[in-house]
Amino acid sequence: MIDYQDVFKEGIELINLTPHKIIVLDTDFIAMPVSGDKLIRVKKTSMLQGKIMNCEVFSIQEEIYGSLPKYNPKKMYIVSQRVAEAMAVDADYKERVDFIYPAHIEHEHIRKPLIDKYGKEVKDSKGDVVTTKMQIIKGCRGFEFARRCNIL
Repeated sequence: MIDYQDVFKEGIELINLTPHKIIVLDTDFIAMPVSGDKLIRVKKTSMLQGKIMNCEVFSIQEEIYGSLPKYNPKKMYIVSQRVAEAMAVDADYKERVDFIYPAHIEHEHIRKPLIDKYGKEVKDSKGDVVTTKMQIIKGCRGFEFARRCNIL
């Protein structure tokens, strides 16, 4: 089993295995997204177990896919919370403590012009551009381990 104290040694490299740019607010840390076989994802399957009072009851099976890197005490990997939690309960990966996910995510609301199917801005009867409110992720404040990895 890997000792949690080994995880916090000097010189740890954080590697992003998500399709999203990771920005840690109030720091200079930015990890660019990855794609293709470098992504680590979870596939969820619902399996019918039976019925209770004519209501179907399913069990969930989550399968981790992508090429997982081998453990390296000098590296930690950023994955989604869903991936980290699935790994924490999977017999093949539950000993891994080198997978973390973004925590304390902050969002920003912006207004963006509404565009029609021809690529033109939509305008109202007064000629003003119609906008839509969007939520974007500004960044996170740090990272967390999966629930079973409570080290405090």
